[in-house]
Amino acid sequence: MTGTIGEPDLETAARRRAEDLYAKDRTCELLGIDLRDAGPGRATVGMRVAETMVNGHGTGHGGFLFLLADAAFAFACNTHGPATVAQGRRSPSSARPRWATTSSRRRWSAAGSAAAVCTT
Repeated sequence: MTGTIGEPDLETAARRRAEDLYAKDRTCELLGIDLRDAGPGRATVGMRVAETMVNGHGTGHGGFLFLLADAAFAFACNTHGPATVAQGRRSPSSARPRWATTSSRRRWSAAGSAAAVCTT
């Protein structure tokens, strides 16, 4: 689907908005979170789980997991147009995130990586 002459299609415009926000996100830069895909109302991010992100049980700390979900949520919400900031009591789980891991037994560990997909 394309826009009128001189306007990008919806997929391209949404991707560009997410990429622009990602380019300014210092937290994602610091933690190595990468924007893997984005489109209207959706975003996929990923992160390598470093040794410094592991809790006492040897699995990825939940705080990093929620940070990853929050990043996906922010990019997905901002694909539609004007800057959007979530308010209130909405949790990452109410935004329908899906988790994927590349480590064994579906746990994210120091040897694996994690990805979050969010659709708004």
